[in-house]
Amino acid sequence: MKYRATILYLIGVIALAGVYFYDIHQERIASESERKAKLLFRIGADQIETLSIIRGKHKIVLQKTGDGVKPGWKITEPVKTAAQTFAVEELTEKLAGLKYTRVIAESPEEVGQYGLDSPILILSYRAGKLGGKLYVGSQSPTGDGIYVRIDGQKKVYLIETYDKDAIDKTLFQLRLKRLFTLNLDDVNQFTIVRDSNTWPLIKKGEKWFFKDDPRFPVDPLKVNSLLIRFTRIEASSFEEEIAQDLHPYGLDQPRASIMLSNGKKRETLLFGNRDRKHSTRIYAKLQDRPTVVTVSKWLIEDLPKKRKDLKKKAGERKE
Repeated sequence: MKYRATILYLIGVIALAGVYFYDIHQERIASESERKAKLLFRIGADQIETLSIIRGKHKIVLQKTGDGVKPGWKITEPVKTAAQTFAVEELTEKLAGLKYTRVIAESPEEVGQYGLDSPILILSYRAGKLGGKLYVGSQSPTGDGIYVRIDGQKKVYLIETYDKDAIDKTLFQLRLKRLFTLNLDDVNQFTIVRDSNTWPLIKKGEKWFFKDDPRFPVDPLKVNSLLIRFTRIEASSFEEEIAQDLHPYGLDQPRASIMLSNGKKRETLLFGNRDRKHSTRIYAKLQDRPTVVTVSKWLIEDLPKKRKDLKKKAGERKE
């Protein structure tokens, strides 16, 4: 009898567990259905091929590049340049998953009261033959959201304020800010020019040597520390896309320069005067590009001042 009671008890527990997990599953289905019902667009983020952002008179246009295995993005307006792929993908993910919190008006006679007669932001996308456009208006009087409207629809929706912030991206946020394209492991030539001194370094195996003084004991850790910094350097700002006169930036006669090469490709970054607006930045420019940027002043201030600054200390283990 005790054995039978145990079996019945276990059957009851299993049945209750089954009911519990069934309810949980149904709740998840209902929750997912409700989420999908509130989506503003029916598109997958990976399907979006072009994206445009209009903010007043300013327009940004992005175009997907590459293949399906390793896609990338480029900016075609207002400048032609590479885009920060992960930043654009964050934007497409947010747009594809954008949902409203509630419907404010089914068919308003006029949308001026919602700031939608002159939207502060217009986002549009193309995915093959499909497309969509979002108009972003003003904040609600209670501050609990932002009014939006979909092109071709009369309804006015409310979205979360943080969702609006997530799709309101600037050109600076979306463009590629990394200056050198060479990766750390590919660099085998490194030249520092500073204060009329030129120090050309070459790499053989895991060791670095001065090209003009191969017997000088170069510390590879110091060289690699500099290379890590420079291969990852990003622009702090973009001052002039196509600079005709480099004199105002001190780039006609650079204070210093850094050259990186892998033997086939060479990239040189020039450093100029201190930024007039930001004392912690200096002007810089890649030699073969017309764009003037700013970077942290510490990049030049931390450069070796003398050849011996790259010397391996006496007593350190030889590699």
